[in-house]
Amino acid sequence: MNEVENVLRDISTGKLKAVRPPIESEEEYLKEYTSRLFHKLEDKIVELEQENRMRKHSEEEQHKAAQQWYTTFNAIKDAVCLMDMERNILRCNRSMTELIGKPYNEIIGFSCYEVIQADCKTWMNALRAYAENPLQGNSYSACWK
Repeated sequence: MNEVENVLRDISTGKLKAVRPPIESEEEYLKEYTSRLFHKLEDKIVELEQENRMRKHSEEEQHKAAQQWYTTFNAIKDAVCLMDMERNILRCNRSMTELIGKPYNEIIGFSCYEVIQADCKTWMNALRAYAENPLQGNSYSACWK
């Protein structure tokens, strides 16, 4: 605080020259405060607009990647489905719907044993065996409901 008092004393005696005259009235102080606040808000708006553009670009890129994945997944000629740990079908490709003969919405969300007329454990074991050694040529056929 002493430094501030020394600077103010030096300005008042003419030893130092102020870059701007000190604010003397409350009105001047409020104008200066409002101006500084306005510039801070402007800067924040510019920053938020930039963040918004970046987020929008990121969302567009995610959508494009999802479309590419979907197109690739459906281009696979083999019937493919993704299941959770309870063996509920989460996704399937177009070949799977054609093989089963049901629309997508009658497959997704259902357990594999609701879609396939077979013991699901046997089917899963065959798939696991194939995944462990695909060159062995193990296959498993099932009757579809």
